[in-house]
Amino acid sequence: FFNGVLLNFPIDDLEQYWPIDWGKDARAWVDRHMSVGILSRVTAKVHVRGNDGGGFDVLSVVGDFDVNNATVSYLGDLTPATGVKAQAQFSRKKIVFNIEEGAVGDLELASGTIALTDIDAYDSFGDFEFFVIGPLNSVMLLLDKEPLGLSSILGISPIKSVGWSTTRLHLFTILENDLSLDEVEIDATSELRDVFIEKAV
Repeated sequence: FFNGVLLNFPIDDLEQYWPIDWGKDARAWVDRHMSVGILSRVTAKVHVRGNDGGGFDVLSVVGDFDVNNATVSYLGDLTPATGVKAQAQFSRKKIVFNIEEGAVGDLELASGTIALTDIDAYDSFGDFEFFVIGPLNSVMLLLDKEPLGLSSILGISPIKSVGWSTTRLHLFTILENDLSLDEVEIDATSELRDVFIEKAV
């Protein structure tokens, strides 16, 4: 058994504390997609057992941590979230980040959830939900970035879209290095006000 508390260390150093035989896909995702910020407090209880190969099997793990001022990228060239503050809980099977605040460009990241699931299995998954608030043209520019290109597909000019938007963006995908758009489930819904949208020429 191991019970521990870590205070105030960089997210970029998290990989060296992560048990090597637990949640490899999730560890790789966090290493590639989360940076800059500080984990102000981490508590963990880990139960391991030696195996015949000279390593350790993780029998159970549970804990939580606080994330401050992190940068999070989540899909392709979509604008990363910055200044992210979140509380996270983890177990042997999943890690869930509950986002309290942040920004995506000039959009307010009002809340959100990042759930890395089945992390003890061969295939692990990411379920991402973000609620952003701000100018409609900024939302349309975000959704027009690769690999989405939604504004272009709809024939809408992001720059000529005027109004205010509260948008929910939801993504679900397997945790892999090289993803095609076909491997990502995407849906976005918006509440709009004071809107004017001009079709792209």
